[in-house]
Amino acid sequence: MRINTLGPETTDSYCVAKNLCKNNDEILLYDSFDALIDNLWKMKDEYILIPAAYESVDKKYDWKDFNFDYWENVELTRVFHKKTKQMVLIEHTNFKKNIAVIQPATKIMLKKYLKEKRIDSEIEYESSKVKAYQQFFSNKYRFTIISSDVVRVTDQIITRKIYNPEMVWCLYKVRGGGN
Repeated sequence: MRINTLGPETTDSYCVAKNLCKNNDEILLYDSFDALIDNLWKMKDEYILIPAAYESVDKKYDWKDFNFDYWENVELTRVFHKKTKQMVLIEHTNFKKNIAVIQPATKIMLKKYLKEKRIDSEIEYESSKVKAYQQFFSNKYRFTIISSDVVRVTDQIITRKIYNPEMVWCLYKVRGGGN
């Protein structure tokens, strides 16, 4: 079995795919779910693993849209739930830009925190928590949400909130490629 999903190896998607694999199974990682979907036509008889929280960064498109858009091309073979890796909302205390950068799936968590704390911050989006974290670090943005096992602890990075929700995962088998 070959499972196509979001990379890099620090993502929840990779960890969940790894748990599904047997000895000779293979995982192919993509930079975004959009890139994965764009390559669906190459994946006949392979599998794709997508969380129900998938939301595109580039267009108004999410898991529901994918499920209805490609219903003739994919077969939903398994639906299950699993806790995400622990996530943390972190703040750069010496930020250069009062901007939060996150993966779209985590926006409800961030917006709730900002509202509770009465903080006004612009929000930008990346296709994965890992990419958001890289932007956060390199551009000294104020906030991001990242898996706690990825965070580089410094005296200027403070954990503001911890999250450990469950995620619904969908494993599809590709029938004959994409549209």
